[in-house]
Amino acid sequence: MAKGDKKKAFMERTGLGEDAYYAHSRKVCGKRHFNMRVSQLLAVSGFNPIAFLEAQITAFDPDEPENEKDHLLWLVQDCENPMKVLKGYLDYYHNEDHLQELDAHIAELLRSFPEVSFRRFGDINQVDQKKFFKRYCDEKGMPIDVQAMEMSEITGKEITPQDIADFAIAHPKGAHTYKVVTWADRLAERYFFLTGNKLNYDFAKQLVRMMQDKENLDLSDNTAPF
Repeated sequence: MAKGDKKKAFMERTGLGEDAYYAHSRKVCGKRHFNMRVSQLLAVSGFNPIAFLEAQITAFDPDEPENEKDHLLWLVQDCENPMKVLKGYLDYYHNEDHLQELDAHIAELLRSFPEVSFRRFGDINQVDQKKFFKRYCDEKGMPIDVQAMEMSEITGKEITPQDIADFAIAHPKGAHTYKVVTWADRLAERYFFLTGNKLNYDFAKQLVRMMQDKENLDLSDNTAPF
C-alpha cells in the first residue's frame, strides 16, 4: 500500500487528521528503530534470537505428552511455550483430518427433537425457552438419546445425549450458526493467549524459514528499515 493510501486509510478508520497520522507514524518508526537496535545488540553479543526461538520448539517439557492426540490437546489447553504452539499450528494448518470436533458432526446431523427430550438431558434455565423450543423442538422429532446413538453409528465416534444438549444450548439460534473451528484455529487462539499477538500462516511459515537459514541471517545490519 502506498504511503498516501496508508494515510488515507488511517484517517478514515480513526476519524483523525494528518497530524495524528504523522504522530502515529513517528511512534511506530520509533518502536521499529528500538527493536532494530536491540537486535543489533543481541547479534554483537553473540546471541541469535532466531536460534533461541528454534530451540524452544524442541525444549524438554516434563508435561508434554508423547501420544499425538494427547499432545494436540496439551498444545491447545496447557502448553506455555508459544514456539511449540506455533509449530503445532503449522503442522495442522492444512490437516483438517485431525479435527476431533464432535460439534461439527452434531451440527451436520442434528434434527428436531421433542421438548420433553431436551428437558430430560438439557438445562432449560440456560435458554430462552420460547425461542429455543421454537427453533429446535418438534413433538414429532427424534428424541435426543436416539439421535445420539444414530450419530455415533454414522460418525464412528461416541456422541452422547449430553453432547447434543450442550451443543443446542451453545447454539440457541440453531445448528446452522455453528462455525467450524479447526485445530489450527484453536492453536492460534492459544498463541494469542500466550503472546498477545495474532498468529497467521504467513508469519509462522516465514519464521520457520528464517530458522532453517539462521546461519546466513544477518542481524547486525545497521540500515534502518524506514
